[in-house]
Amino acid sequence: MTVLAYVTAPAGTDAHRMLGQELVAALESLGVAVALAELPTASLNAAVAQGASPVDASCHFVDARAFTIAQSDLLIAVLDGADPDVLVDIGMAYASGTDCYGLHVADEVVDGLHTRMLDGQLRTIPDLLAHLRVHLRLEADAGHPSVVIADGVRRR
Repeated sequence: MTVLAYVTAPAGTDAHRMLGQELVAALESLGVAVALAELPTASLNAAVAQGASPVDASCHFVDARAFTIAQSDLLIAVLDGADPDVLVDIGMAYASGTDCYGLHVADEVVDGLHTRMLDGQLRTIPDLLAHLRVHLRLEADAGHPSVVIADGVRRR
C-alpha cells in the first residue's frame, strides 16, 4: 500500500503553483502518492449550478475534504501567505489524527494555534524530504520504496 500525502497550499500566485509542482514531484520521488487540495470556489459553484443550495454544497465539500484528509497518512501544509483554507485543513488533520507538517519557504514563521497542531515545520523541500524519510522509515526494497510503519507492518 502506498503512503498518501494530502498537500494544501495557498491559491493564486505563480510562485505558489511552482512550489506546489516542485513539492508534488519531490514527494513522488519518495514513492509517496499525492492528493492536492481542491480550490473550493470552482467545486462549490459547480454544485450550485447543478441545483444544490450554497449551504448544502459547502457542507458536502467540507465533508469530502475531511474524509480525504482523514484517509491520508500525512498532510503537508504550505504556510507561506495567509489562506484560511490551509488553516482549516490543518485543523481537520489534527482532529483526525493525520500527521501534519508545515512548510515555510518564503515567509516568516508565524506562531499560532495552527503551528502548534503541526508535527513539524520545515523551511525547504529537501529538509522536508529528509524529515519524511526518517518519519516514514523509508527503505529501498529491490529498487522500490516501501514504508515500515511503527507496528512493523510493511506497506507499499
